[in-house]
Amino acid sequence: MALKRILISNIGLPCKQIGSWTNHYNKFLNEHNDFFDFVLSPTESENSQFLFCKKRNWPKGSRFFENMARQKWVFKDYLETLKKIINKTDMFKLVVIDDIVLLKAIVESGLSKKENVELIFDFWGFRFKAEKSVFDQVSKVFFMGYANYLATIEENHAFSPEVIILPVGVDNDHFFTVPKTIKSELRSKYMISEGDLVISWLANDRPEKGIDIFVKAAEKILEVQNDISVLIIGSKKKINTTNPKIINVGRVAHSDVPKYLQLSDVLFLTTLMKEGGPLALAEAYKCGNYVLVPKRGNMKQLYKDLEGVAFVEYPNIVSDWVNTFFKFQNEIKKYKPEGSKLKDTFPYEGWRDGLLNAL
Repeated sequence: MALKRILISNIGLPCKQIGSWTNHYNKFLNEHNDFFDFVLSPTESENSQFLFCKKRNWPKGSRFFENMARQKWVFKDYLETLKKIINKTDMFKLVVIDDIVLLKAIVESGLSKKENVELIFDFWGFRFKAEKSVFDQVSKVFFMGYANYLATIEENHAFSPEVIILPVGVDNDHFFTVPKTIKSELRSKYMISEGDLVISWLANDRPEKGIDIFVKAAEKILEVQNDISVLIIGSKKKINTTNPKIINVGRVAHSDVPKYLQLSDVLFLTTLMKEGGPLALAEAYKCGNYVLVPKRGNMKQLYKDLEGVAFVEYPNIVSDWVNTFFKFQNEIKKYKPEGSKLKDTFPYEGWRDGLLNAL
């Protein structure tokens, strides 16, 4: 029997947007283009390997017939495509990325019960909950850290899959520190004063990412100290501020993210939810930023022993971000990490090798 690997995503691959796991898989699929025999997603680059499958909107009233809606409408493309691919003569490894409802639909379809099918879940959040009937059909779950794994088993009465830890990884070819001269050149493009300390925020503008908390904290900091510039990266939302030192650069391509982080000095990760291991945080850290981060989720485990990190105890309270910044301001100004040391922190290769070994 030949082994066939199938990658299943509700986000189009390859992906051009700022993302977390999408960046990992973009690079992996480019470097190992024949590792997965099929990639099912709402792709813009459809061919014999990358097959177009789209997650459809839930029909009205579907809460009364969820199982049927999952099978016959929401995940119809995925299930029909899988049924065409999966035969009786080969072995199949199905890897579902970060969509527990899609995973459940595959289980309910009966595909995972076939003797020649192994179902694997690649989870990129903090924790999730599912029925025992789902876990019984999943052979492995990939987590970003031990805190995520432990939180998930606490959430579920029974959890039977094998667990593999695939840590956060960042591409050293794109995210790295730059010399002062290049940093100055990058700043001049945005008319940022040479002597300013640059505070950055990088995320999408969902409320739970804390953009409103960040803007209020930035305004409070600028009331006290004016030799600071603030960059908001990734938000399409109109920023309610009249302070010209707060610059909203909007949504940017992932390939442009490094230059913004390289001109920055400190990143505020104002997330208001427990996260598995935000890629933006690791990317900023690799670019030499001091980071302010909530003391919750997997982040306190990932960053507890690193230099250049300050934990915020109460992330929903604006004054806690302001006070933490001023408490560590001198340390932030002195923080000049060696790029060679940062290369060994959160390496992409660790995640890549873990994935290759797991599959």
